[in-house]
Amino acid sequence: MEKLLDLREVAHILGISPVTAKIWASKRKFPVVKVGRLVRIAPDALAAWIQENTKEERAMGNQNPRPRGQKRPKTGSFEDLLDELRSDGAIRGRK
Repeated sequence: MEKLLDLREVAHILGISPVTAKIWASKRKFPVVKVGRLVRIAPDALAAWIQENTKEERAMGNQNPRPRGQKRPKTGSFEDLLDELRSDGAIRGRK
């Protein structure tokens, strides 16, 4: 049987803080084993959890139309949009 991991070791493996690992364990975000008051994680269970929660990038041809870091083009203000809708006759409103 493999040695069970404590939360500090899990935090190190996942690259998160020990506090975050403790919160996730208390919310059962990953599989835990309770040994009295101690919380431990089986290495195989952690590996399976990581595999299940790894997102495949660009799956199904789902591509981001903008490169990362590029902001969306600015659109007009809400008032400009209302004016345009009013002029098209789509809505009536006070001015």
